[in-house]
Amino acid sequence: MRWVLCVVATLWSVGFPSAQNLVPNPSFEQGTINPQSWRLNGGIGKWENFGRTGKKCISVTGSGNDSNAWECVDWKPEGGKLYRIRFFVRRSADSVGGTPITGFQTVNRDAWDVPSDEKWHLREFVCRTPIDQNRSVLRFGQWHVKGTVSYDDIEVLPVFAVHKVARFG
Repeated sequence: MRWVLCVVATLWSVGFPSAQNLVPNPSFEQGTINPQSWRLNGGIGKWENFGRTGKKCISVTGSGNDSNAWECVDWKPEGGKLYRIRFFVRRSADSVGGTPITGFQTVNRDAWDVPSDEKWHLREFVCRTPIDQNRSVLRFGQWHVKGTVSYDDIEVLPVFAVHKVARFG
């Protein structure tokens, strides 16, 4: 018989009802000139009025040869921790090439499979931040996209690995 060790990511909220989204202003509804707790790191970006929920969302526009993103300035992940990042993303109908980029600057995830159909698409992944690093920035943007990518309803929750031994054969 073979024994296999399986690792499953489970939300802290299982057994811990106080788990909450760690990201401030995750639907971008708060702010005056720009979304509160977020800043554009360069290039073209807007605080838009067509949110998936509520009224607001963020967008970045690329020329096809550039990269830029909105960064969360009021929250930083802890080093060596597991997080589930969940968000909604959409591409403009005329966008081509490149990829939406998401996650931390040290643990980047490309959302290359988002179609250019102007519909909101849910994406999520689990990642671990480097142990010796506490300066990573949460960001949502584009890399080499010619067109616009938009984001809304961002959620970051701590998770932990649950190990289970399974028997096969």
